[in-house]
Amino acid sequence: MDKTFINEVMENFSKSNIHKLKMIYDNFQIELEKETTNRNYNWEENAAEEQRIHTIPEVVHEIQKDKKDIEIIKSPIIGTFYSSSSPGLKPFVEIGSVVSKGQTLCIIEAMKVMNELKSPCDGVIDEIYVEDGDIVEYDLPIFAIHR
Repeated sequence: MDKTFINEVMENFSKSNIHKLKMIYDNFQIELEKETTNRNYNWEENAAEEQRIHTIPEVVHEIQKDKKDIEIIKSPIIGTFYSSSSPGLKPFVEIGSVVSKGQTLCIIEAMKVMNELKSPCDGVIDEIYVEDGDIVEYDLPIFAIHR
């Protein structure tokens, strides 16, 4: 892990409503936790928010080893995953959607910048590993595209 990546994680964490974050990637692990002095801190509400943070599922890596015609699309940045360009609109893609190389799959918001994630190949969306509004980390599998 490079220092820039760690600093970006810490900066995004400090600006978020998340109280605790644990990231594990290969042999690297980082845990961040904020002190709360607010007596009205809503533990149940914030626990639900914390559970929406996804870590890289090792199971996905194992499953995909057997599927040579599956392209795993990973998050290039840390941010918030949006399945459509605006709340209430139809998602860019759904499971079973036919996609073309260069087609927008989702938006990942990082530091108030909307970043479009585009398909690197033609195919069919086989799996979507995250939900709208989830926080995604760098290199997290988001889509599986069957080529």
